[in-house]
Order: sequence, then C-alpha cells, then structure tokens
Amino acid sequence: MSSPLDLKECAKEDCFLCKNISSDWLELVRQKREVLHFRKNEFIFREGEEVKGIYFILHGKVKVDMTWGKKTYILRLAADGQILGHRGFGIDDIYPINAVTLEPTTVCFIPTGLFKTLLRTNQDFLYTLTFFYADELKRTERRMHNLAQMPVKGRIAESLILIRDAFGKQSDGTLNYALSRKDIASLSGTTYETVIRMLTELSQDGCIELNTKKIRLLNESGLESYCGHLAQ
Repeated sequence: MSSPLDLKECAKEDCFLCKNISSDWLELVRQKREVLHFRKNEFIFREGEEVKGIYFILHGKVKVDMTWGKKTYILRLAADGQILGHRGFGIDDIYPINAVTLEPTTVCFIPTGLFKTLLRTNQDFLYTLTFFYADELKRTERRMHNLAQMPVKGRIAESLILIRDAFGKQSDGTLNYALSRKDIASLSGTTYETVIRMLTELSQDGCIELNTKKIRLLNESGLESYCGHLAQ
C-alpha cells in the first residue's frame, strides 16, 4: 500500500540515498518516489521478479534471503535507512533474492529510471554505492566460507553478532529484535534443532542468557572467540 510521505518520517541523516545525493536532487526525489507500507512477513520483492526500481527503508526491519535447493539462507539483515534491491540490477534485471519484512515496515521506492539518473549525476552517491557493493560482496563471500568451514557453534555465535550489528541491543545487552529460531537457523546455515541446542550451550558457557524468545548478550568477546575473524 502506498501513501504520501510526511517529511518528518524521513530521517535524512540515516538514509543511504538522501545523505549521499546533492541537495539539488532531494526535492525531485521527494516528488518522484513512492512510499510503500508492508505488514510483518510480507514480501517487498521476490526472487525472480523483474526489477522496477530500488528501495530504501524508512522504518522497519527486513531480512534478505534466497533459496538454494530446498533450503533458505538469510544473506543480510537490514533496518532504517538501508538499501534494498540493488542486487537485482545487471544483465537481466531480475531479483536474485527475496526481501521479507520482520515487522511492519515502510520503504521509499525509487523507479529504475530515476535511480540510474541519480547515479549519472551524483558522483558522491555513485562512489559510496560502489564501495557498498564491494563491502557487501566481501561480507557475503566471508559468510559463504564460514557456512562451509566454521563449526556450527561459531556460526550461531556469528549470527547473534550479526543481529546485534543490524538491529542493536538494549542497555542490558538484550538484542533489540528477537529473530525467530527458524530464522537464526537460516542465517547460520543449520537446522532449527541445532540452533536450540547451540543456544543452550552458549547459555551454559555464560555467553548469553535466554529469556523465552529474547536473547541477552552477556559475553560478546566470548561469542567472538567462537568466530575468530570477527575478533581480529
């Protein structure tokens, strides 16, 4: 569902797009963009769909996943101000991944034509996006290596750190968002049952505290020790 945007809803300092394009283009973007609202567990776009534009999260939380064989893997977690749909641009302009909301989410949709114009006319935006692509590729390659090589407890520990980095934590260490055990399994490349067992072990190790669905981080350096590349 789309609606006009109250400019108070858009935090310019947090938005990947607004903070990187020149002020001359901001008003045109505000006129041409479309604001879309999604309920929890809705697809913003689906794997295999034609790319018609790009999205920036105004408010909410999103998981980006894809299916390999019979399994679903979460590749990325995204929150306010972050970009979605950029992986779809290329030779065939088809989304290779899904974007699914984890909570009610509002996004800003920029049509393909306007997005490409912004790339041509805003050097800072193009520069920043280029390095964003490079960093994301490195993170994805590292995660794929970890899924194949890292022991399962390390992958679970890494997933908790990824949730922390994406969505933050409260002053007492409790993760701001309680990702489901099924989604933690998809993020870790393992099974639901293994997630339950490894979370219990991490709790017994004193790294986390489990409170129903919530997870409190007690020893973050301990978690990082299970996935050594993060401690470097």
